[in-house]
Amino acid sequence: MKKVKQSQQLENIDKLILKCLTLLKAREFDQALSIVNNILNEKSTQMNLIQKFGARITRLVALMALKKFKAANEEIKLSEQIINQMDNDNKENSLVKDGIGRLFSIKGAIQSAQGELEDAIVNYHHSLEIYETLNKKKSIFYQLDAIGWIKRAQGKLDEALKYFHKMLSLAEEIHEERYIAQAKFAIAFANFYKGDLDQATEQAQECLVLYEKLKHFRGLAAVYSIFGSIYRGRGEFDKSLEYYRKVLTIFNENLGIQQGVTHSYCYALRNIGWIYYYRNKIKKSIEYLREAVKAHKSLCESNNSIFDYDLIIFNLFLTLFAIEIDDFRQIEDSMEELSKFALKWPWADFFLKLGKAIILKNKQRAKYRFQAQQILEEIKDQKFDFQLEFEIQVNLCDSLLEELKYSGEEEILMEIQDLLNRISDVANKQRSITTLVTLYSLQSKLALIEGNAELSRKLLTKALKIAENKGLELLSKKLTAQQNQLFNQLEEWRALFIRNSKLQERIEFLNLKRYVTKAINEVLEKKFTPQTVEEKVTVHKEKKSCLVCKGEVERFNIYICPKCNSIYCNNCAQTLTTLENACWVCNAPIDSLKPIIPIQDHRKESKVKTLEKPKNPLKEDKNFSSN
Repeated sequence: MKKVKQSQQLENIDKLILKCLTLLKAREFDQALSIVNNILNEKSTQMNLIQKFGARITRLVALMALKKFKAANEEIKLSEQIINQMDNDNKENSLVKDGIGRLFSIKGAIQSAQGELEDAIVNYHHSLEIYETLNKKKSIFYQLDAIGWIKRAQGKLDEALKYFHKMLSLAEEIHEERYIAQAKFAIAFANFYKGDLDQATEQAQECLVLYEKLKHFRGLAAVYSIFGSIYRGRGEFDKSLEYYRKVLTIFNENLGIQQGVTHSYCYALRNIGWIYYYRNKIKKSIEYLREAVKAHKSLCESNNSIFDYDLIIFNLFLTLFAIEIDDFRQIEDSMEELSKFALKWPWADFFLKLGKAIILKNKQRAKYRFQAQQILEEIKDQKFDFQLEFEIQVNLCDSLLEELKYSGEEEILMEIQDLLNRISDVANKQRSITTLVTLYSLQSKLALIEGNAELSRKLLTKALKIAENKGLELLSKKLTAQQNQLFNQLEEWRALFIRNSKLQERIEFLNLKRYVTKAINEVLEKKFTPQTVEEKVTVHKEKKSCLVCKGEVERFNIYICPKCNSIYCNNCAQTLTTLENACWVCNAPIDSLKPIIPIQDHRKESKVKTLEKPKNPLKEDKNFSSN
């Protein structure tokens, strides 16, 4: 009779654990935790090891869902003690294996939140291996998703994409549209950060169709955010704002799901601020960033490295924006926040140093700019985000060019050469309209130190025209200032080369512009022209507007590329003919009677007056001769 009663009690425990699992699926976490606590506190029934383990894992899942991480860590230790007591037969039980898979997955989640990303990947892989033996495809999907996003956070985008594509294959295999949409969003996101806007557009569009069909508002908020970023990357800021505001609308009008879209909401606020920054509406940009910080602190998780990363970026941007209007209070507040994060997460010291470098580089005195250069040198090899990596390298290159101008030391040239190689590589992965403008500006500076003032001026004009057409008012302002400084810089380089003609010869030999030219060509080869995301139009065939200046073209003021039908006004077509004589879309010659002129060789064709070099009795340098 006693054995029968004991058996019935054990059977009841099995039913209660099963009930808890059902409650967890229904997101009734508090109720599930209450029941499982009663099971574990019951002293009269002797549970077997499998039941003890099942109860512990159920409690662990509930604690994680309720974000009680300290208690969850204790539960992990207790669960592992039970596993160590089991024999091999128990460990091979399918329910136990499933529990061990969950245990590894939860350990990975906690480590990821604490910034221990490599350890997290190891545990997610252990979980993945177990679920593969059980053929639990949805569980496999979630482990792939977790690993992929960690790889993305590490800046390993190609590796992230491999995991995201595996997710997509699995989702298509189980015919679940929600999973397919989730995988496509992840692929779109990674491709955006790689700079492959075409791939990002294609995957995001397919993802959007699925989420609209499913009426999945959380998914829609996420995909609207990525569309906003795609348009931002293309320089279509009005369209970008339209999508970001759709995210804000979902957040404000769907109170029941706000918690699920808080990250997309904060991300949209941040990027709206970023757009206003480029439009030189700095105070407005700061308002949006402050709102993003406020919303993130009140709505998102704390003590989580993934979410803290967003706050770190927000404060870094606030520092950058505040510098433009000398808002010293905001700079001080944001840097104080970055200091706190650097104490909390060792990896966050990178962002603190970057903030310091940005502040120092914008000071007038040379000693501060030199300090900024030292910091940039220190952090240039750390990888978090291609956009930040690109900005660090361009700023460091600027600093080195400035140092070269005053010191004339040849070893600086080798540092610049290495940096330009990196810039070319990163720009190819991070294609955006702002990247293109920055590259033209940098190429202009390199043309100047090679003595080709006319090419330098033309490249700056090209950058300025793109910036003005795209509404990049802050960049336009800075490019205009650069144009105004051109003559003074020319005189400074002339004085240096009078003192050190050997340095001039070395610069010519290295042909530094070729690195940036390669990056520009990479951008242009990707048909970096305005296009609507939904229709994926790559050239202006229906709208009769010039591809370069975006002005309307009329009947007698039009040039149409015979190869790809791209449209130019006569003025821009004529300008391009004198520059590279190549269509921006297909590279076909604009004037078929003339050869295509690679931009890096254009200085050889220039007939304008360039820098004069002190006469060398052995040879006459073409680059600095008067024509």
